[in-house]
Amino acid sequence: MKLERFRVSPKADETMNWALGIALAAYALSFLDNYFSPANDGQEPLVQLFASAVNPDVLSIVEMVLKLGGTLVIMENLRRCLVREGRYFLQLAVVLLMVLMTLLGVVGCLPDGTVMDAEGTVSQTALGVFQNRFFFWDSVAIFLNEVFLGVGLMRFYAGLIRLYGLSLFCAPLLAQLGSFGVYYVYTEVGGVTMNTIQTLASINNYASVVLAVLPLVLMRLSMQVQDVDGLAD
Repeated sequence: MKLERFRVSPKADETMNWALGIALAAYALSFLDNYFSPANDGQEPLVQLFASAVNPDVLSIVEMVLKLGGTLVIMENLRRCLVREGRYFLQLAVVLLMVLMTLLGVVGCLPDGTVMDAEGTVSQTALGVFQNRFFFWDSVAIFLNEVFLGVGLMRFYAGLIRLYGLSLFCAPLLAQLGSFGVYYVYTEVGGVTMNTIQTLASINNYASVVLAVLPLVLMRLSMQVQDVDGLAD
C-alpha cells in the first residue's frame, strides 16, 4: 500500500506550522503591497499614506526572505522524509530545488540593473542583463526539477503526497496560462473595454497568488505528526 502522508516528529510538525504561517503572512503582505503601491493621486488618502510610508525595495526583500525561509524549512523536512523512505534521487531533487530557489532569491535582492538617462530612455547595465538571463534559466531549471520531483512523488506515493506532486507542475502551468490568456485578450480580441481587461487582470492576480501558495500548503499537509521510536526531528 502506497504511503499517503509522511510521518514527522512533534517538534518538526510545530516548526513547519510556524514556517507555513510566516510564509503565508509574507504572501499576504506581498499581495497587499502590490495593491497599495505605488501611491498616486487617484487612490484613497489611507492607501496613499500606506504606500508612501513603505520603502518598496526594503519591503520586497523582507517579503522574499520570509517566503523563501518558510518554504525552505518545510522542504528540508520533506527531504528528511524522503531520505528515510530511501528515495535518494527525489531527495536530491529537493536539495537542488532549495539551492535554485535560494540563488533566485539572492539575485533578486541585488540592485535593479536598469538606468534612465536625462532623456528618459531606459537601458540595462551588465548587471541587468545578467539578472534577466539568470532569472529565465533559473526558473526553467526550477520548473524542470519540479516536474521530475512531482512525477516521482505521484509514482511512488498516494493521497496528499501525490496531490502535492501534481501541484508542483500543474500550478505553474495554470498560472502561465492565466497570464497568457489576459495578454491574448488585450492584444488579439477586439471590442473588449479596458475595464473588462482590468477585471480579468485582477482575477488573474488573485488566481496567481492562490496557485503560488497551493503547492506550499499541500507540501505541509503531506506530512503529519506521529510518535515513532527512533524518528528523527
